[in-house]
Amino acid sequence: MSQVVVRRATLGDVEGILPLWKEMMDYHARLDARIRLAPGCDEHWVSFLMDLLNDEKACVLVACITERIVGYIIGMIREKPPVLLPAIYGFVSDICVDPGWRRQGVGRKLFEALKVSGYHDATFKSKAMLPRAR
Repeated sequence: MSQVVVRRATLGDVEGILPLWKEMMDYHARLDARIRLAPGCDEHWVSFLMDLLNDEKACVLVACITERIVGYIIGMIREKPPVLLPAIYGFVSDICVDPGWRRQGVGRKLFEALKVSGYHDATFKSKAMLPRAR
C-alpha cells in the first residue's frame, strides 16, 4: 500500500473532501429513507466545513496518498451537563474513506491520529450509530 499521510485539513482541502462527504451521504440515504439531502446542501456543507476549520473545538483531518485526499474525519469537542463526568468528550461526526482505499487501514489511521492529537485532552471513543433495520 502507498504511504498514507494523515494531517490537519486546510481550506485548500475542501474541494477534495466534498466528494467523499457526498458519497457518504448518498450511502446513508440508500440505507435510511428518512435521510434526504436538501437542495443546496453542498454549499451549506462547504460553509459548515470551512467554519469547522476555524473552530477551536473542532478538528478536521485528511488522509492523503501523494497529494490525493482518500479520507477524512471530523472530531468535535462536546460538553455534557455539569452532572456527568467526564464533562468534556470528543465526538466523531464524520469519517469517510474513498471506496478504493477501504479495508486498508485508512479509517483506523484517521481515528488513531485524532485520538492521539492531544486535541483538548478529550477522550475520543468509537461508537457506531446505525439506523434500525426495518
